[in-house]
Amino acid sequence: MKPNNPFLVYGYHSPAYFCDRETETQKIISALNNERNLTLIAPRRMGKTGLIKNVFHNMAEQEKKIFCFHMDIYSTRDFLKAPSSVNVALKSLLNKELLYKTSKGYIVYDRFMGKWLKSEVI
Repeated sequence: MKPNNPFLVYGYHSPAYFCDRETETQKIISALNNERNLTLIAPRRMGKTGLIKNVFHNMAEQEKKIFCFHMDIYSTRDFLKAPSSVNVALKSLLNKELLYKTSKGYIVYDRFMGKWLKSEVI
């Protein structure tokens, strides 16, 4: 859907409406492709979400077998319940059992690497 105003103040429509963040986009894509951890920090309303969505769009264009999803946790009040929300989101997104809760933490099946990963709660 083409927006009426080319000067967007919120949301992400396409790379055609995303301006002047090519360097940041490529750095993030490089970090993700090389399995490096990445933290994106900036004050509110500086374009972090738009940048992430632009990265996701570019990665999906480059690699058709990649699945990207964005989950906004700004309004999350109970971080102990957040993993349950992630579990529900992943199950509905990929329609598979990906995350199992155990007494020691979570076991995640990484379908891209084809192996089980364990994350233990201390």
